[in-house]
Amino acid sequence: YATDVVATSDERLKDKVGTIDNALDKVCAIDGFLYKWNDKYTGKDDTVQVGISAQDVEKVLPEAVNELETGYKGVKYDKLVPLLIEAIKELREENINLRSDIEDLKSINS
Repeated sequence: YATDVVATSDERLKDKVGTIDNALDKVCAIDGFLYKWNDKYTGKDDTVQVGISAQDVEKVLPEAVNELETGYKGVKYDKLVPLLIEAIKELREENINLRSDIEDLKSINS
């Protein structure tokens, strides 16, 4: 298990090529679930796990999925963080708008 993982992320090293649009919709298209490995898994772990499907992620953020040497797909979980940040920002904006609408309705009814 890795601890204190630090990835190079200095803005000076990046040329932005786009934004993550509709992040909340993308997050909502990914299902989290509990599972146990099946007999195709070569490890020796039979405990209940928590995770997501690489295929679900690939549909909305293909940059966060890679194909392993085995032909199976893996999720780069660290690549999901920017998606989650943008989804939170969308929720915040929605919340601000709803609060404003509520205040408008209160002032009309006063």
